[in-house]
Amino acid sequence: MISTLKSIEQRPLVACAIIAVVACVAYWPSFDGKFLFDDEYRILLDKNLDPDNSSWTDHLTTRRPLVTTSLAINYAIGKGELREPHDAWSYHFVNLCIHIAAALTLFGLLRRTFSRVERFELRASRVALAAALLWAVHPLTTQAVTYMIQRAESGMALFYLLTLYCFVRGVDAPAKAKLWFTAAVVSTGLGMGCKAVIITVPIVVFAYDRIFVARSYTELLSKRWGLYAGLFVSLFVLSNGVFSGVLSTKAGTTSHVGFQYKGVTPLEYLLSQPAVLVRYLQLSVWPDGLCLDYSWVPAQGFSQWGPQGVVVLLLLGLTIYGLKKAPRFAFLGLVFFTVLAPTSSIVPIKDIIFEHRMYLPLAAVVVALVVGVDALLSRVTGKPAGAERGPAAVALVAIVALSLTVATYKRNQTYGSDIAMWEDVIETSPENGRAYINLGLAVSKSDPSRLAESLEHFEKACFYAPEYVLAWQFRGRALFKLKRHSESLPFLRTALSKERRRPDRFSKKRPAETRFLLGCALAELNRLDEARTELELAVASDGERSLYWENLGAVRGRQKDFAAAQEALLKAVELAPNDPDRPQDFSAITAQLQLAITYANLNEPEKELATLEEAKRREPESLAVRENFLLRSIRVGDRVRALADAKFIQGRAPDHPVLSAPAIKALLESGQ
Repeated sequence: MISTLKSIEQRPLVACAIIAVVACVAYWPSFDGKFLFDDEYRILLDKNLDPDNSSWTDHLTTRRPLVTTSLAINYAIGKGELREPHDAWSYHFVNLCIHIAAALTLFGLLRRTFSRVERFELRASRVALAAALLWAVHPLTTQAVTYMIQRAESGMALFYLLTLYCFVRGVDAPAKAKLWFTAAVVSTGLGMGCKAVIITVPIVVFAYDRIFVARSYTELLSKRWGLYAGLFVSLFVLSNGVFSGVLSTKAGTTSHVGFQYKGVTPLEYLLSQPAVLVRYLQLSVWPDGLCLDYSWVPAQGFSQWGPQGVVVLLLLGLTIYGLKKAPRFAFLGLVFFTVLAPTSSIVPIKDIIFEHRMYLPLAAVVVALVVGVDALLSRVTGKPAGAERGPAAVALVAIVALSLTVATYKRNQTYGSDIAMWEDVIETSPENGRAYINLGLAVSKSDPSRLAESLEHFEKACFYAPEYVLAWQFRGRALFKLKRHSESLPFLRTALSKERRRPDRFSKKRPAETRFLLGCALAELNRLDEARTELELAVASDGERSLYWENLGAVRGRQKDFAAAQEALLKAVELAPNDPDRPQDFSAITAQLQLAITYANLNEPEKELATLEEAKRREPESLAVRENFLLRSIRVGDRVRALADAKFIQGRAPDHPVLSAPAIKALLESGQ
């Protein structure tokens, strides 16, 4: 076995195959992964990804054009109606390919880097294999791979590593340096199309150049000034307004990143990061207690940031000191802090911590651990630093790789159930109000009969996260669906109040939906004037929802304002067939049936009949349509048609309530 591993030095493709196969095993359950959290509205509900609603050139003008374009391709592959689940396999396939490509690039980069270090020169491929393999199967990478929308993070990391790899190839092959350096600049631009964190790559390339290649800064700049100019120009040209948006201090309603975000101050964010960085390092060494959504609260006092701050400052100090005394090892610390700087410094971001941000920095930690353990084995065994480590080292790497692979396999299984995932989040973060919201939604989505259980989760969400509008809205909605209409009112009104105080990216549609629910609840309580007011405000905020117009028409009809009811119902009929937001359990013809009833009240029998005929054409087997035809036929004295519709209903639903009406019972008994 040792001789086989030694052959990797001459046959690096064997190492590549090992990395790819083991990564596939670890991530195989990811293909059962669901659309979770941001996947819902950034993929499933994003109409701009639908090729029928946008052109491919439209995707290139977005903030992350490469990510958006790739998602649009996946969307086209698994295209269906927005309200139906997409087949997620193609999304996971692309994400896994990106991850494996990143791992192989890391292997190539480390192999060439270790060959520059005397103690690893003769075993560079094997040490690189150990580090790249452990990184590829580390559970902390799962959020950037299996959580589909975080393709942005893994894609950025791939191009970050490719930029470094192309740089190293360029300095190793001076005759082809221009070609490789051009590829590095292109890779940087592609990374910018994934995520702006790649703005730090010139710093890392510069540090690598000075530490591993150039003998002086003068040599570095004189020989490769064109490369660095290209890197900076690429980032600037392709930034697409990212820098101005982040640096802007003007308060905005849609941005959750940058100084314009007012949910947390720059100082609060900075003081919160020591605990975050310590958490990242803890998970790097012992990946237990992974969490999709921490909903981390900003640090409020010295006890929440002081001790961790000392640890971070110590590590930062050691990195700076090491750049003078042991620059090659300290380079790993520089990479760790530099890559995390955009998300773990003073620039406020709504979510203070997310594990996917550790995707690339984890590579630096893993390499540091591999190098550190190698040095420890050298001391324990008494062998020279560059000597072979023997079977014990191989066994150690194999055991750790197997353990990480099993842990990653199990972690990926959690992504196969949204209920399991949010229960897992709550286990790690038990006071996470946002997790209770998502768990409540997942439970009711999986089984509508468990709505009372969902309500309990929404109640906890209101308790732990009273600032979240959705907690109050979903609590009110659940009570409404449970027919506890009067109990739903205060929670829906609280949601409206919070929406007015804290508008966000949903500032148009969310209040409209809340007003709609409030109007429906008031209508059920026969408070028609209040219901009409709320529903009119709902359609004024979002006039593209057929259900809003339909319920407004029904309330106006109950008020005997049939002309106004007709206006609203005609709008509902117009919107219903192409309304992607219309719930599945609301047929597109219900608005037509309401309109037919309105025409009957307006004494317009011809329009009533035409409307019913159109409803029947759309859904010929609908019992609701036949019921309306039956009642109309009884009213106008058309016994032949009434009998036909009564028999149709009787044949499909013998216990239908309409059949118990005396006139209809008599009609069926007489048979004529």
